[in-house]
Parts: sequence; C-alpha cells; structure tokens
Amino acid sequence: MTMMKVVPYEILENKVWSINSLLTPVDNNTEGTPLTEWVNINPEKLNRKNIISNQLYSYIDLSAVSAEKGVIVNSKQILGEDLPTRASLLVKEGDIILSTVRPERNLVAIIEKEYSDSIVNNSFVVLRPKQGTNISSLLYFILRSTEVRRNLISLARGTAVPTIKISDLSLIHLPFLELDFNKVDRARDLYDLWFEMQTQIKPLEAIIEDIFVERGIRSDLYDSYSENRNSLYKVLPYGKLEDRMDVCFLMTPPIEKQWSVQTLSLDSLANFRSGAAIPAKEYQENGVPYVRIKNLNESSILLDDMIYVKEDFSMNNPKAVLNKGNIIISRVGTIGKAALVDQRLEGSIANQHITIVESNSEHIIPEYLNFYLQTPWAVDQLMQKASGAAQQFIKLRDIKDLQVPVPTLQEQQTIVNLIKKAIKINSDDQLEKDIQTFTNELVITENTPN
Repeated sequence: MTMMKVVPYEILENKVWSINSLLTPVDNNTEGTPLTEWVNINPEKLNRKNIISNQLYSYIDLSAVSAEKGVIVNSKQILGEDLPTRASLLVKEGDIILSTVRPERNLVAIIEKEYSDSIVNNSFVVLRPKQGTNISSLLYFILRSTEVRRNLISLARGTAVPTIKISDLSLIHLPFLELDFNKVDRARDLYDLWFEMQTQIKPLEAIIEDIFVERGIRSDLYDSYSENRNSLYKVLPYGKLEDRMDVCFLMTPPIEKQWSVQTLSLDSLANFRSGAAIPAKEYQENGVPYVRIKNLNESSILLDDMIYVKEDFSMNNPKAVLNKGNIIISRVGTIGKAALVDQRLEGSIANQHITIVESNSEHIIPEYLNFYLQTPWAVDQLMQKASGAAQQFIKLRDIKDLQVPVPTLQEQQTIVNLIKKAIKINSDDQLEKDIQTFTNELVITENTPN
C-alpha cells in the first residue's frame, strides 16, 4: 500500500508539511488532459459595489445542490444587504460548480438557464468550459466519476472539514487525450434525460407520505401543515395558553395531528444501543465496516466511502455491532437521519453518534418503522428536541419519546410493499447504469496505449 504521495516541489508550502498531507495515498497517474486546459476557474468575481441593498438576488450555497441527483434543487432569494461574505462568485448558463469542501459528498452541478447570473458561495469553485457550453455535460459526468472524485478526495486537506485548495485543481487530469465529439453529443443527450428525470422524481418522503395518506393512516389534512412547517409561529386559542408563554413554545410549529391508528412511543416498541467511538488512526482499507452518519442516505446505508477497522473492535464493542433488521438513527450534527441495516452490513460497527434501534417484531416491522422515520412527522419531532448551538444533538430519552403510528402488522406489511413498489416505479436505476457505462468508457485505463 502506498504510504506517501509525491508532489511537485514548487507547490509545497509550510501548511503542506503535515503527516495527514504527506501520508495521504494519491493516484499519481497524470495521463490525460489537465482540467485547466478545458476550463477557466472562477472567471467572474462578485463586485459588491454593484450590489443593490434592497434588491433580491439568486444565491446558491452548498444546501442548494443535491448530492444524489447532481442538480441544483433550490436557490435562495436574498436581499443584497443580507448576502453573506462568502457570496463572492458569479455564474452563467453552462458553468459547472464543484464543491471544494468535503469532496466525498460529490456536490457537482451544471448551471441551468434559470440560475444564470446567480451568486455562488465560494465553498464552490466555478468551472467555465473554454469550448463553450457544449462540453459542459461531458465534463459534468467526468467530474462526478469515481476516478476523479477519488483524486479530489486525495487532494483535500484538513480533518474536521477536508477542503481542496483551488491551486490544487491544476493537479486534476481529465481521462481523455483528445475530445471525441460523438461522446460530447452522447453526454448531452444523457444529461438532458437525467435532468428531466430528476425534476420528475418524487423524493422518498413524498412517496411515503402519499402511501400513509392513501392507506388512511394519516389524514390528507396534513397538507396544510406540510406547506407551513417552517412557520415561525402558531396560533392558539387564548384559553389553551395556560402557563405556556415561553418563546420556544410559541415559535415551534405544531406537530400534533390525529392519526387514524394508535400511536406508541418508540421506547415501547424497541430496545436501544449506542455505537462505539473508534479513533481515525485505526481506520483501514479493509476489515469490519465502520458505519458513520455520512454513510446514511434516504433510508439506506451507502457503501461508498465506507471505512473499515480491525475485527478486534467487534469483540471489544459488542453493543455497537449491527445486525440485519436494526435501524440506526443519527443523533449528533444531522439529526434524525435513519437507515435500515441489511445483510451486507451484518456484523458491522456503528459510530458513537448513532443510536441502534432493535424493534420488537411482535409489534412493529423494521422496514415500516424505517420508512416512518423518513417522514417530516418523525423528523420534526426529533428536531424540536434537539439541543446545541455549534453542533446539534439529541438525547436518547428524546428518541425514545418519539411517537409512532402503529397499525396492525398486516397493514404495516401492506404499506411497506406499496412504498417499495412506488420507489421502483419512481426509480432512475437504468439511466444511472447507462451513465455509469458511458463514464467508464471515458476513463483511461492502464492498458490504454500512450
């Protein structure tokens, strides 16, 4: 295993002389075309002298890009006077934005026409193709490929928030020696299909909510609540105020709604365990998977960017070992992310910031509980109990207090089957496979002649 990386002398700086930097494995294969030959980096900076304080501007930050979809899902409309200091870049249609923060998240997106002239947070780098917008789609797929992402991760510095220096982007090479315009056209066609599908696909929580309403578990009156979940106040009859005049109570959106079935606390439906704290120095490339919050994604656990530890940690931390059917819930940082443990991760170990839930099969089906935990009805209950300023967290007793609708086991299974069917219909798996096949064709392998 490679234990050091070789970097050109001229790019070495004082801050580079760290163990993390010098011992980070890196792919030194520079075959291909330098990224900087194909794009201009951050071509337009925001001139704040031109900002009008009372005018609304479209602003794109990290939260605006979906890592799963690879598209911009929402920009913010912000008054000029409220633009943050990090709002410093301008974009045009056809530009590509790439997050330099936590590159493992794969935040890459093309600027569509509706977002042209938006202001972008400098946590992104703006890449403007020198050949015009016609190669944007090709560059987009390459930048989201596993090979390029691996190189970006190897360039990131810092442990708490790994970040890529803009100057280091000159080390990235694109996996082709000359441009194949047939592939440019193919990339554009694939991206158009991908973008159209992403705008039509329902998010998982919407699919689950629809099934809950369809089965009568939840009244469709919830729509009025969902549309106003982010309200800063709620209106109460004077007679119900009683002694609750504190700000927290009055500013918290209501979550109390009538279910058509009985609700029970999660504590009465499951047992709980905690994950284990394993220092980063113990991480390795193979062994027992060590599941962290970053591996949780839309009700499942991703194997991408999974890290591993020695088997000894399983023996020393038996309560942190995961079994098939367990549900894990994040309780630090990103509150309320939940996922179901499947056969692939039987025997893996959970991180200390994760609560392990062992549901009682006589009362609730694990898959049903996992789907319920994806809904805003569950997440909002947890978020209202979260504490902390710099980093939010939730106590175990608050997770145990979570109210869960519990229909019959037969009805639970029906709901699970319907949700799975709806997810399959809503899936873009085949298009993802086509894109992966296309991306693989672009990659230069060791067998490619010079």
